[in-house]
Amino acid sequence: MEIGKVLFQKDVEGIPKPTFEGAVQVQLSNPDFDDAAKYAIKAYNEEQGTHLEFGSVISGWDKDLAILGTLYLVVFFAKDGDHTMMYFAAVHKTLATKILLPFIYIAG
Repeated sequence: MEIGKVLFQKDVEGIPKPTFEGAVQVQLSNPDFDDAAKYAIKAYNEEQGTHLEFGSVISGWDKDLAILGTLYLVVFFAKDGDHTMMYFAAVHKTLATKILLPFIYIAG
């Protein structure tokens, strides 16, 4: 497991405020979040004609929907050429299908 650097930018009162560069880049131990993020990127690339590449998952949340499957909410880094950007995506996964719900650019 690799953890990136945490950087802060001080405001007027001297209280640290996280910046995009201050995001902690971690690799979660749950491979389901990686799978959801990778699927989201693949579906988005096919839909939009982009060429994003998976970086790493920052955070994830899942909700078991019983017989309806599982809803995954993930925040992750993806690369577009030399630029690394942060995204949020929701993926609904059933035994037979995966569906990309929102795919939202956050920062970068």
